[in-house]
Amino acid sequence: MSKDEVLRSTVSFQVTKKQMRLTYEEYRSMANIFVHCLRKKEAEETQVTKSGLLNWYCEEIEKDVESQDEMVERRQIAEKVIDRLAFTDNILIPLTRTGLTSGKKGEVDDATTTGDDPVLVVHPNYVIED
Repeated sequence: MSKDEVLRSTVSFQVTKKQMRLTYEEYRSMANIFVHCLRKKEAEETQVTKSGLLNWYCEEIEKDVESQDEMVERRQIAEKVIDRLAFTDNILIPLTRTGLTSGKKGEVDDATTTGDDPVLVVHPNYVIED
C-alpha cells in the first residue's frame, strides 16, 4: 500500500462532526424547562442527577422527534446546555458529593460520590426570566 492509499483510507474513516446550532431563545427555553423540572423535584425532595434530567428531557420530546439520529442530536444539545448552565452561567449547581462528614479527618458518613453523574440543584438566587 502506498502512502497516498493509506491517507485516503484514513480520511474516509474519519468521523465528520456536525455543527450544532442553538438560538439564544431556544437556549433560554431549554434552560427554563430544566430549571422548572429541577425545582419541582426539589419540592418533592427528590434528587435529580444529570443523566436523570437528560432521560426526563428525552422522554418529554420523544413525541416531537422523528428519527433516532434526531434524538441523539437533541440529547447532545441538551447535555451541552446543562453543562453551560452548570459551569458557565452558574444557574445549576452540580453536587458531586452529598452527605455529612464526621468529626474525624478523612472519614465521611452517609456520603455519595458521583463523579460523572452529579446531582443537580438550581442556584437559590436564580429567577426564571420570561
